[in-house]
Amino acid sequence: MAQTAITLQRVIVNNLGVLIMPGTFKYTEGLGEKTVEAQSGGGGAFENVVSDDGGTHKSKFSFSIRNPAANIELARSWKVIDFNAVQIVDKGFTRTFNNAVLLNDYDVELSIDGALELEWESDPVV
Repeated sequence: MAQTAITLQRVIVNNLGVLIMPGTFKYTEGLGEKTVEAQSGGGGAFENVVSDDGGTHKSKFSFSIRNPAANIELARSWKVIDFNAVQIVDKGFTRTFNNAVLLNDYDVELSIDGALELEWESDPVV
C-alpha cells in the first residue's frame, strides 16, 4: 500500500494558525542522545554500556515566515514570551511542542523575497 509523505499543512502558535514558507519546517523528537561505551571484564570479555544524556531531552524545531509587518510583529511577540505552545498538523499527523522558546535573534530581511528564519527549543515533542 502506498503511503503519503507528511508535507505539513498547518502550524499553530499559541492557538493562532501561522502561514509558513513551504518546505521550511523541521524538528527533532527530543528523545535525547545516547552513547555506547565498551567495558572490559578481562580475558577477552567485553560488554557495552549505554548512557542516556538527559541534557539532550528537548525538541528543536525551525521554520521560516515571510516578512510582512504582521509577521514581524508576530515573531516579536513570540520572542518575548518564554513559554509558547506550537503545534503542527497534517492529515492525521500531529505534534505538539510545549514550553517552546524562540531562541535566535532572527534577521529581518527587508526585501521582496525576505524571510524570518525562526529557531526554537521546547519540551520533548508529544
